[in-house]
Amino acid sequence: MSPEPSAARPVDDAGAKRPMPDSILADESNDALIAAYGTNLANRLPMLYCVVIVNVLMLAFFFRDTAPHYLTIWLPACFALAASSRAIYWMPANYRRRGFAQVKRDVVWLPVAGTVLALSLTVWALALYNYGGDMRQALVHYIVAITCFTGILGMTHSPATAITMALSVMVPSSVAFLMHDNPNRYPIVVLQIVVSVLLIIITRGHHRDFVGLELSRQDLARRERESAERAGHHQEQATRDALTGAMNRRGILALFEDRLARPQALRPWLALLDLDGFKLINDTYGHAAGDAVLCAVAERIGQVPEIDAHGRLGGDEFAILLPGDMNHGGVRAVMERLAEIVSHPIAFDGRMLAIRGSIGIHRCADSNVSENLERADVALYKAKETRNAAIGEFTAADEQVMRDKRSITRVFTSADFESQLAVVYQPIVDSGKGHTVAFEALARWSPDGVEWLPPTDFIHLAETTGRIGELTAMILTKALRECRAWDHGRCLNINLSARDILREDAAPWIAGLVEAAGGPPDRIVFEITETALVNDYRRAADNLAKLRRMGFRIALDDFGTGQSSLSHVNNLPLDHIKVDQSFARDIARSHSSRAIIGTIVALARQLKLECIIEGIETPEQQVIAQSLGLRLMQGYHFSRPISAAQAIAGIALPAGTDSRGAA
Repeated sequence: MSPEPSAARPVDDAGAKRPMPDSILADESNDALIAAYGTNLANRLPMLYCVVIVNVLMLAFFFRDTAPHYLTIWLPACFALAASSRAIYWMPANYRRRGFAQVKRDVVWLPVAGTVLALSLTVWALALYNYGGDMRQALVHYIVAITCFTGILGMTHSPATAITMALSVMVPSSVAFLMHDNPNRYPIVVLQIVVSVLLIIITRGHHRDFVGLELSRQDLARRERESAERAGHHQEQATRDALTGAMNRRGILALFEDRLARPQALRPWLALLDLDGFKLINDTYGHAAGDAVLCAVAERIGQVPEIDAHGRLGGDEFAILLPGDMNHGGVRAVMERLAEIVSHPIAFDGRMLAIRGSIGIHRCADSNVSENLERADVALYKAKETRNAAIGEFTAADEQVMRDKRSITRVFTSADFESQLAVVYQPIVDSGKGHTVAFEALARWSPDGVEWLPPTDFIHLAETTGRIGELTAMILTKALRECRAWDHGRCLNINLSARDILREDAAPWIAGLVEAAGGPPDRIVFEITETALVNDYRRAADNLAKLRRMGFRIALDDFGTGQSSLSHVNNLPLDHIKVDQSFARDIARSHSSRAIIGTIVALARQLKLECIIEGIETPEQQVIAQSLGLRLMQGYHFSRPISAAQAIAGIALPAGTDSRGAA
């Protein structure tokens, strides 16, 4: 049996483990055991006192006309009153209201109180014995025995009380009965003694069983408590980021899922915080500096009182939850304040590290964790795209764009490239000689057979859906089969994606596709952008070198944009540099664009590389580009992307002739 909550107090492990000695006394060092005694006694003693009251009143009634009033009225009234008060005192409801210290005193002093009451009742009953005949004396025998037996059974969880009470009843009553001339006195005394002894033995056995069960319960409770503590510790470890002390990805997403289960009006705001410039700090000052930044940022997030919870999703990205009852203005104000706090310099190793945070916020309406994370991520991307804007918000327009993207992604996942993919070709011309020197193969994909999408709209889908290899193989095969430019002394330029060039088997795989189509390597130019080199420059450079050794030519596309690096031009096995079309658009009105183009041309000449400019759309742009030393050009001024048949037929057309075709 368990102790009552209010009466028991926590017991230490040593106390819980200590075995109960085979003793008639309570183990006063085990508080939980004392409390268990008290609980069981509170369930038994009120009934025992009721038996005492009934027996007292019965004896008083049957001796009312033979014994003095003080024996039949006043003493019985005192006994009944005392027993009633004790019964009320030990009622479970009253017991639960007492503190443990009082309960312990009651249990410890119970043998004394029980002995005094039993002895008093026995002396009173024996006093009545002399005033009755055989029938009344037999009643005294019976009631004394019943009271003794009931008391022993009622005191199962206080063996000391049971024994002292039995002795205080049996000894004087047996002596008194033996001194009278009742013919049944010997059997009665023997029977009372034997039954009392047997009941005491039984009671002690029950008590030992009770103690064993209680100590087992305490040990089990201790083990459960230790197990719960270990589980809590493991849970803490599993949901806490070891570096920052904030929740980790698992912890914050579990909490987020729990909050999303609330009614829609109470679902939280989700914000994603990403640190701008974190990689630069890591690369410049080392990972210790990066760790210091992450710890400082996590601490600063935790200091904003309006933030409900936060956790590190990974890297330098944090998820932040704000209460759902906050309005839009309040959330934005809190996030702007957080962005300002995060931007404060962070001291590290005598330096002040500057960091800045971009934040995307989303009001969660959906109950799906990944859906809300995706929307907050869209908002974060908007914040990063917008200069000098630390906060991005997910809007209804973003929702529509996301749905359209999902729709086209579903179509692309099951697309039949054989029927839905087309390749068009844009000439690269020698503006000085006025003829075409090569064609760039440009893929077009149609989800419905009506609208044809350029690579910028579906290459990313091919990479994310894992179909980029299949797509590249189809484009290569189609282009090499349709546009055999080498048969006319021309080259065919084909774009490779980052995934293509970073494949472990990139060179033999690509070479095998070209060989199967019958294309000569020296007439195939593979175009790559510098973004393809960012993730794994060493592997990309190694694969390009292998292709070059096989006879293929390599062109660096979109040169001059944000990813450009002179070390790439110097170290990669290149044959061509293609100047990004953004410079051609500004060539007529921007001195800076002309200066940059001139520098690129001079660099290419020094490195003995061919230089091609893209995006020439007007005669004026052509003339200026030629004045800067550019000879090879590409753009709508010469031709839009056209079919293979038009491309081959237009090889002999003079430069500047508009071969109209599919855009």
